[in-house]
Parts: sequence; C-alpha cells; structure tokens
Amino acid sequence: MARLSCGTTTAYQRTQWGELGVNRLQKLRQHLAARRLDAFLVSQAQNRRYLSGFTGSEGWLLISETTSAIAVDFRYVEQAVTESPDFEVLQIKGDISRWLPDLTADFGIRKLGFEATEITVAIYQQLCIAISQGQHKLQLIPTTGIVESLRAIKESAEIKSITEAAALADATLDYARTIVQPGMSEKQIAWKLEGFVREKGSENVPFDFIVASGPNAAMPHARPTERIISKGEPIVLDIGAKVEGYCSDLSRTLCVGNGDKAFSKIYNIVLGSQ
Repeated sequence: MARLSCGTTTAYQRTQWGELGVNRLQKLRQHLAARRLDAFLVSQAQNRRYLSGFTGSEGWLLISETTSAIAVDFRYVEQAVTESPDFEVLQIKGDISRWLPDLTADFGIRKLGFEATEITVAIYQQLCIAISQGQHKLQLIPTTGIVESLRAIKESAEIKSITEAAALADATLDYARTIVQPGMSEKQIAWKLEGFVREKGSENVPFDFIVASGPNAAMPHARPTERIISKGEPIVLDIGAKVEGYCSDLSRTLCVGNGDKAFSKIYNIVLGSQ
C-alpha cells in the first residue's frame, strides 16, 4: 500500500468543496465520539461522495478524529487527488482483507465502525480471519444510518442542486412537448430527451428514461421500444436530471393530439385526486 500526499488544493476547489467537507466531517466525528469509535470506514458511493467529493465507482474512506484518508486502487489515484484534495490518498492493492488490518495498525485504530448494509457477510468473514491472523487486534463495529442521518438534513448548497435538477427536468418536459409527434418511435424520443438534458447541464441521466406509448404505458417500468407513436394516444414519460449528484424524477402523461373521451375522463379523475 502506497501512502500518497494530499492533492494540491486550488482556491477554486476549496471554495467549492472545502468548507462543506470540513463541516460534514466535523459532524461525523461527533457521531464517532458518541459511539466511542476510533474511526469509521465508508464504502457506500453516495456517502463517500457526500463526505469527500470523490465520484469514482470504487474506493473507501477512513475517517478518525485526526485522519481523513481515501483508499483507492491505481485506476482512481489521480481522480482521488483531484476530487478529494483535503484527503490523504492511499493506493491499495487487492481485497480489503489484505490491506485494512495493516492500515488500521498504522493509524492506531482499534475500534472501527463500518457500514453494515454495505459489507457482505463474505467480506466480513475474510476480514475477521485476516485480523485474527495478524498482530494488530482490531474490533469491527457494525453501524447503520450514521452518514445517512447527516445527509437527511439538507444544506443550502444541496437545496440549490436539487432545485436545479428539478428545473432541468421541467425544461426537458417542455422540450418533449415541442418534439413529440406521430411517426416517432419511443426510442427516438428517449434519445432526444436524454441528449437535451445532458446539453442543458445534467451530469448524466439519473436513470433510464421511460417513454411508453399505447399499451406499453400500462407497464410500470417500461423500456423505450421501436414502437411508433400514433396520433391521439397517451405517452407516459419518466425523466429527470442530476446536478452535483442530486437527482430529480418527473413522471407525466402526454397525448399527441386529442385523446379519446374515455382517456380524458380517467386522466382528469387521476389529476384531480393529486
């Protein structure tokens, strides 16, 4: 395991992330102290990003009273240095059971909390075996909901991102009203909507968009198909956007032209009940 120095922190990065990260880590450390944990291991992707800014698909945070470290393999080192400038970046190799016991020994950690919903039974058993065979006596403490309890109370920056994501979804719906017409396939519409939301600033699509017409609209999680849209039939859209990791989700029913009376009656009943 290679211990790398912290990344070079630019003024922009500190303005964008530094203060948020410091406040969140301070709150987390208060939870650790209340539970008498020496450190906390974070592996859940959204929790990892919330605390460190790291957006990679794999990595581990190790946070104690005095340490903020992110452990990644060689593929993510540069990304971790860039996105988590206030964290010590540790380059790891192999399964967690190969490096975690030595790492906790280096930091003097004896009681380590971990996210019980993220560590599988197999990984936990491997860790227990590795710990029992080593010199460092480490106690693994399962926890649930620690970081999630912090995330539940939204900060102003988070609210701003959520608001922007919702506005992007609204704009995408308005765009859909201008482009959907008879003769287009569900796939064509989905592709145009995904392209639009990305062009307008969404990080990516938060989920596979649903464009379901006619009988396909009865399926709760329909996938866009080659089915051609006909005049007068309903189309179910499920669209959204992602801004700084925060997602919006908007479901609406459109009709190309005038729908039949039975559909309009049912639609208005459902609309009125909301």
